[in-house]
This record gives sequence, structure tokens and C-alpha cells, in this order.
Amino acid sequence: MSEREIPLAWRKSSFSQNVDCAEWSRTETHVYLRNSGDPAERVLEFTHTEWWAFIEGVKSGEADLSTE
Repeated sequence: MSEREIPLAWRKSSFSQNVDCAEWSRTETHVYLRNSGDPAERVLEFTHTEWWAFIEGVKSGEADLSTE
């Protein structure tokens, strides 16, 4: 059984306020991201290194919408 065939435990941010939000799930080697409003749609897949780089960029303000 490949990692993608393992049932994923999806998590939603506590900041979502019960509206559509991104959900994520983590396995030993990857992080998966999907739209909670349409969970049957495409799932994005990231390695732990890619996810870490994204999260660090968010923490440093690189993805801050108020700067655009």
C-alpha cells in the first residue's frame, strides 16, 4: 500500500471560523493540502522540506496579504 492510499486524518485551522478553509494532513514523508469546501477536488502534495519552507515564509511575513 502506497502512502497516498493510507486514509488521511485531515485537520482544519482553528482560525477558519467554520467556513471553507484549507485542510492539511501529514504522513511520514509528505503534507497534503485541500479545500475543505470541496474535499473531493484536487489535493496538493508537499514534502516535509517544502512544507517547512512555506511555513517559515508565512511566519516571516512573506505571505502577508496586507503587504500586497
